Amino acid sequence: MSVLRRSILFLFRKHKHSITLFLLMLVMLLFAIISIVLFQTTEHTRETLRASLGGYIRINYVTIDKKSNPIDQTLVCQLSKVDGIAEGNGISTYYLYVPDLNFSIGSDKGTPFEHVPRFIANDRTELNENFYYRSFVLVDGRHIQPSDQNCAVISDVLAQKNHLTVGSTFAAERNKYVDADLGDQSVSYLYEVVGIFTVKEPVSTNALSQTRDYAENFIFTDHIVPSTFRTSLTGIYYYSDGALFTLHDPEKLDAISTAFQETESVDWSQYTIQINDAAYQQAASVLHVMRTISLFTLIITIVFSFLFLSLNISLWIKKRKHEIGILFSLGLSKAKIWLQLQFETMLIMLLALLLAVALSRPFLVLTNRFIIHPVSQSYQSSEQNFDPTKTVELTAAPPPYEMEPVESVSSGELIALATGSVIIVVFSVTFSFLPVLLLHPRRILSQVD
Repeated sequence: MSVLRRSILFLFRKHKHSITLFLLMLVMLLFAIISIVLFQTTEHTRETLRASLGGYIRINYVTIDKKSNPIDQTLVCQLSKVDGIAEGNGISTYYLYVPDLNFSIGSDKGTPFEHVPRFIANDRTELNENFYYRSFVLVDGRHIQPSDQNCAVISDVLAQKNHLTVGSTFAAERNKYVDADLGDQSVSYLYEVVGIFTVKEPVSTNALSQTRDYAENFIFTDHIVPSTFRTSLTGIYYYSDGALFTLHDPEKLDAISTAFQETESVDWSQYTIQINDAAYQQAASVLHVMRTISLFTLIITIVFSFLFLSLNISLWIKKRKHEIGILFSLGLSKAKIWLQLQFETMLIMLLALLLAVALSRPFLVLTNRFIIHPVSQSYQSSEQNFDPTKTVELTAAPPPYEMEPVESVSSGELIALATGSVIIVVFSVTFSFLPVLLLHPRRILSQVD
């Protein structure tokens, strides 16, 4: 009779013990499935956050004198080459008179300044803090890119007030209302709207706030216009609000920051450095707890599975000493008896695995409801207390994230689970069979007698 057939016959003959072992494995496998899925979910969410919310380093000026040590395109390009830096974005704020547009009016109502909004020039608007942290969200068109010339991204409120869409143009001018030295002279500029954003996190305002202070009046542009008139005035163009540098991996922030400040030919005494990975750390701290819990649960499940299986199989072997002795007397080797025990346990494990995968769906639904969803909610409710490093008059809040609900076990997770189960079964059976392996066949037969 083959070993496999003898194993199947024994399982049917000792069905009570087989059912007990089956239920034990089923419970262990369900715990393992939930732990593995939670671990993979938290790792996937962490990777997503690392890519989309990587944190940044911002440099600005120490003194009011910005011309002597300017933060310009040359410096930004140099610092962008530091290992660990993803991209750089120079930022400048400037003001122009826009007579043809209607704005949300502030305390300067009835004066020419109700037509002087804040213009914010960027190399890439998606790297501006407000867009980076999704306080402002692009809803139509595209972001400003370094190759753009006289392009603008405006709010949906401003677009609706003035019937503007992507592709529309508007005129702005530099005159005595933004530069008293111009007198009666003025210089006009024509902008094309390439993107429209909506304000998710309004800028704090009060009764004294002017038109330029309202977030829906902000106009994001490229650097062509401010560089033109500032270069003509001072001979150089510098980023008046410094520059922002995003990171590839926020978990390497300390090393990146050190390398950043060791850049040659940069006098860091002239600049301030603000490091902001608070949004990522706040999100990652919640995920770290989830990761630790899932990993701890998985380890405990593996340890207990090994111990309970070993104990159960050891008791099983003790009750089968008479049968093992008979098999020895019939000429079966220890290896074949060990193999039969492996087959018996593997068959039970296979059935338990199939049922565990089938039953995992309702358990994963409960996991989504009572673990994943509450964790996401707890993070989102904490956003209102977030206060990131930010420039004056601009605000940015971390974006909400939500751990994706899990509805089924992936093929990769199933393979990992099956492989781990086989390893545990092999070691458990081998460990339990050690007393038999160490005994001489005559000794076993004498114990049977």
